[in-house]
Amino acid sequence: MFHNLLYHDEERMSGDNSGYYSWVTVQAPELPRAPELPGTPTTPELPGIGFGIDLKAGGKSKKTKRTAPKSDDVYLKLLVKLYRFLVRRTGSKFNGVILKRLFMSKTNRAPLSLSRLIAYAKGKEDKIAVIVGSVTDDVRAYDVPTLKVLLRGPKNAREAVKHFGPAPGVPHSHTKPYVRAKGRKFERARGRRKSRGYKV
Repeated sequence: MFHNLLYHDEERMSGDNSGYYSWVTVQAPELPRAPELPGTPTTPELPGIGFGIDLKAGGKSKKTKRTAPKSDDVYLKLLVKLYRFLVRRTGSKFNGVILKRLFMSKTNRAPLSLSRLIAYAKGKEDKIAVIVGSVTDDVRAYDVPTLKVLLRGPKNAREAVKHFGPAPGVPHSHTKPYVRAKGRKFERARGRRKSRGYKV
């Protein structure tokens, strides 16, 4: 590696001023370089310059958990208002758990383990535990005392689930349509049997 250096010429100071400074080329010692790993790029990156990422409008996705209930129930909103105040002023973790559960959807509640259920029901054998969610098994619990637990039934037994699925009318679809009325002129699948107008 060569460098151009500007040096001071003492011998020519008394004479012509053109030789007061002169350029000289010197060779600098070579520094040892780190060995290149296989697969590393050979093009050097410019310092302080990075590559941008193409983000959609709105930036990166933020937290998606609920911070308020979707229900319009005024009594639920009053409960949320109360427990927000309690969480803010008391710092109680139990109040925070209740507030988080008030935000949850009705069909999607957090599960409860069997060992936690046993711990909660200790000393309350004459009570009935009501659990809004699923009770999961816990292999660490060896002895299960006699408990009365009111469990949630099958969540797919709701009438609303019959309307979920492919669009009604497409091949192999058994989805129940939303109809205004059940009269003679409203989606009767005519031509199948006598109760639908006529029989082919």
